[in-house]
Amino acid sequence: MALVAGGGGGGTAIPRHGEPAPDPGGRADTGGGFGALVLPAGVYVVKGDQVRWIPAVDPTIVVLASLTLVRIVARTWARSRRHHTAPR
Repeated sequence: MALVAGGGGGGTAIPRHGEPAPDPGGRADTGGGFGALVLPAGVYVVKGDQVRWIPAVDPTIVVLASLTLVRIVARTWARSRRHHTAPR
């Protein structure tokens, strides 16, 4: 099993009235892109009649998630402290 996320986008650049076309044929500039993220969640192991789940633990994701949580807590604490000590 895996966690899969993706996104994409695209667009065109049409010249404004009076501006020269980017292409002598009068075609508009176009572009697009796509990004994806796939994280393993774990695997089912089947041995005979027994099935067990083994989670995939990525130390990098654990560390990044922990640091993000610490940052959010510190920022919230600093903002609340600033709010409570503001002169009135």
